[in-house]
This record gives sequence, C-alpha cells and structure tokens, in this order.
Amino acid sequence: MGRSDITAEMQEDVFKKYDRNTNDVIEYLEFLDMFVCFKTEASTFGKTEGQSMAKIDGAVGSQHSYHEEELNVVTRLFNTMLEGDEFVSERLPMKDTDLFHAMSDGMMLIRLLNLMEKDCVDMRTVNKGKNLNIYKVRENLNLALTSAKGKIKLIGIDASAFLEKKPHLVLGVSWHIARQLSIKNITLAECPEIYRLLKEGEELSSLLKLPAEEILIRWINFHLKEAG
Repeated sequence: MGRSDITAEMQEDVFKKYDRNTNDVIEYLEFLDMFVCFKTEASTFGKTEGQSMAKIDGAVGSQHSYHEEELNVVTRLFNTMLEGDEFVSERLPMKDTDLFHAMSDGMMLIRLLNLMEKDCVDMRTVNKGKNLNIYKVRENLNLALTSAKGKIKLIGIDASAFLEKKPHLVLGVSWHIARQLSIKNITLAECPEIYRLLKEGEELSSLLKLPAEEILIRWINFHLKEAG
C-alpha cells in the first residue's frame, strides 16, 4: 500500500486485527477494511487546534474530515451503553475505527435507537443471526433509518452509507445518537436535584422547558460557583 514505515511486528498486529473470523486469511472484505484504515491514517494532518483530523476522499474530488477525538468519544460511549446487549455484545469493546465496521449491518444502529427510545424498532421485524446476506442487511438498515426519522438528522444518509462504511456519514449519524443518549436522563424524574439550578423567582416548569444543553451549562456554572 506504499507504506514504508510498517515493521514486521506492526504488520502482524494489523493482520490479527482485521482477520475478523480468525481463519488466518485476510479475505477481500477484511482487506477493504484494512485499506480504508491505512488510507485514513495516510491523510491525517497532524494537529488542528489541538485535535487530530482524518480526511476522506469523496466523489468528484470532494473531501470530508472528522476529528479523531470525536470518533474516540462516540466509540467509548457506545461500548459502555451496549455492554451486555444480547444482540451486539460480541462486537465489544470496539476500538475507534472498528465503529464503521460494527455499524455496517444495521444491528448496532437498531440497538442504539432502542436505547434512545424503548421499542423504537420492533425486534420481531429485524433479521437476526450471523452472516446475513446483503438483502437482509439492507432491510435492517432501511428499517433502522425509517425508525430514526424525526429523532436524529439523516440528511443525505441511506443504507449505502453504512454498507460502504463511509466514515464521515456513519460518524455523523453516530454523533447525533450519542448526543441523544447523553442527554436523555436529564429530567426531574432521573435527576431530582435539578431544582437546585432554579434562578431567583423562576418556576420549575420554566427550567424544565430549557434544552438539555442549557441545563448542563447551568449545572457546570453552579458547581464552579460552589467551588469558588
């Protein structure tokens, strides 16, 4: 692949990582995953404002990028949220670039949507089992994306974004899900101490109408003030 900085030990580690069925053979799809990883690393631009950027070549000369730190945050959150899940726990824990492979068949997307909203996707309608053919995988992805409409932003997203493991598109969807999962418990029922964030003369009902991010900002400011 034109890389002269890969030692024999690194090569062995890479082969072990991408030999997902552990048959000691790098098969074509495994090779594609490996190639995407190397291409992404080859186009990394050092540091931008303290963060590493990965660039991806798109169609007709376009380019897309994402922060590697964002990928790391999303991956760690999903590892925590889906730990012990009966359908996807064998995929965990993921390393950062594993996210794109793990999301490609729709099952992890479905399980994340059901964490966002109970029974968002009826599991009785989902194709289950290992080694699903492309038609059943596409059915799962279409089912998940249909169920996600109105809950997360899906502009320009279809099943092919996941099947082709397009990093910027998969990460875009994942980021919206991560945001929803991170704020879903910011409610008075889950966090009764929220009432301490009331300003003088403010009604609790007014506080609870605020976006979750504004409540978080109040929470941070409250504790900074308490800490002097």
